[in-house]
Amino acid sequence: MAGLGTNKYTLFGIMAILLWSCVIALTRDIAELFGPIGGAALMYSVSTLA
Repeated sequence: MAGLGTNKYTLFGIMAILLWSCVIALTRDIAELFGPIGGAALMYSVSTLA
């Protein structure tokens, strides 16, 4: 019985793919709302607060 140890990295890989795809979708939505320059400025401004 292997337990969670061997499946942990598979779970992390699946979560990484899901998070990456959410970030791509969020970036596209922000760029559509604020334009490419305004969207990038907004994302960098918010990231400095986090």
